[in-house]
Amino acid sequence: MICPECGTEFPKSTGRGMPRRFCRDECRTLWQNGTSMLVNEATRLRRNSKDCLFNARLYSGDTSDRWQAAAVKYAEEAARLDALVTERRGR
Repeated sequence: MICPECGTEFPKSTGRGMPRRFCRDECRTLWQNGTSMLVNEATRLRRNSKDCLFNARLYSGDTSDRWQAAAVKYAEEAARLDALVTERRGR
């Protein structure tokens, strides 16, 4: 098997229980922390997108258009991070 964090090849576990996914505990911890940071960043971007849409309703003309463009940018980046998290989790 190959560790998804560091790329080191390690022997497949034998016996009972779940198969190992990481070569050592440090890799598992690093992977989980990295995924957690991605989830937090995606959440922050979605919140920023909602705030921009709210501001777009308060203003008119070019200002409203700029707020809407920013909301779309934040939403697209959040979707990209969500896809990355899904890929990392293997779902």
